[in-house]
Amino acid sequence: MAGRPDRALLVEANLLARAPVAVEAVPGATADSGRSSGLWETMDVVTMTAEGCLSALARGVPEVQTVVLEHLEDNDGLLLHFLTADLRRYATEAFDSGRSDVLQRLLNVINRALVDGTEDVENAMAVSFVEDTGWWDAEMQPFIESWPSKLRSEALRQKKLRST
Repeated sequence: MAGRPDRALLVEANLLARAPVAVEAVPGATADSGRSSGLWETMDVVTMTAEGCLSALARGVPEVQTVVLEHLEDNDGLLLHFLTADLRRYATEAFDSGRSDVLQRLLNVINRALVDGTEDVENAMAVSFVEDTGWWDAEMQPFIESWPSKLRSEALRQKKLRST
């Protein structure tokens, strides 16, 4: 189609804009996860894998590398739900101690993993981060209010499911 950017260039631009991570193309899916401009609507979604999540954490939140490396060593590899639980505990500690910069960078990676993750990555974020935070506990509300919109939406979705 004349005037449209080459698909490979779109994928490259998307990766560069979001920092390169290990990704998986999902044929036939749309790339609209709340941030597309219409150019992305006809290309395959670039999905964050578990390894991509580790890469995004290493680049975006180097403060959690001790947590990640300890997890990998203790478990002889990656157990995504357990690592996500470790990251949730780290996030609540960062919130409680007022380390808002590291908290927001970590929450942004978790948010992106929820939105752009493969099914297993999305599930780990929804269950081991959002659900296990205890969104029903009033004491957790200030922490949850600090989350990016997609994480808060997931908590609301879970709350609605529980109330039906």
